Amino acid sequence: MGFICGFRTKWQNFKSLQEPARKDIDSLLLFVLEQVEAQQSLASIKKHLAGISFFFRMLGAMDLTKAPIIKQIGKSLAKSHRSKDGRKPITLFILHKLLLALEGICSSPYETKLFKCLFLLMYFAALRVGEATAETKFRMGGLNYDDVTLVGNKLKINIKKSKTDVAGKGTTIWIGEFNYLNLCPVSALSEFLMLRPNIQGPLFIHLDGTNLSRFQLSQ
Repeated sequence: MGFICGFRTKWQNFKSLQEPARKDIDSLLLFVLEQVEAQQSLASIKKHLAGISFFFRMLGAMDLTKAPIIKQIGKSLAKSHRSKDGRKPITLFILHKLLLALEGICSSPYETKLFKCLFLLMYFAALRVGEATAETKFRMGGLNYDDVTLVGNKLKINIKKSKTDVAGKGTTIWIGEFNYLNLCPVSALSEFLMLRPNIQGPLFIHLDGTNLSRFQLSQ
């Protein structure tokens, strides 16, 4: 059978490392480390160990692939082989293109100002979606109207709750003007507040007073 032939090859590769004075566990450890140094994939190393395990059991010997040190190496390899985050960072150029696209997507000039202000504040203050927007259209959350104030030519942003704020003390962020590609968060907030209904609650609301929710932002 094909899989037995494959296992035999892996077993022979392992046995070739054995020497009279070397214990089986040492030979297996050396074999695994050689596979790692050869930059073999995690799947390939697991297949090799499966083949060696098959012959250990077939010969009635102790299955050394289940030894604690081999298991620990396997766990370490699994961590190092985890897929990397494929998301690309948002650059100023990408942000600029995104804002230009708003006029063709948003249903009104108000919505355009709303999303422009939101995106610029999230970008320059490094805000998470949950820190900036309400959970639902009718439930409080995110930045409130009085959390963001204009002080001279700067924005003062009070973040009451944050994922990284373990102590729950809150954080204050200052943002200055940015005169490049029409990406100034100070100007964006000023323009948005000129149109925003004068009501308390979440900062980012629609013209009818309902909240801009996290769900809407993710669509």
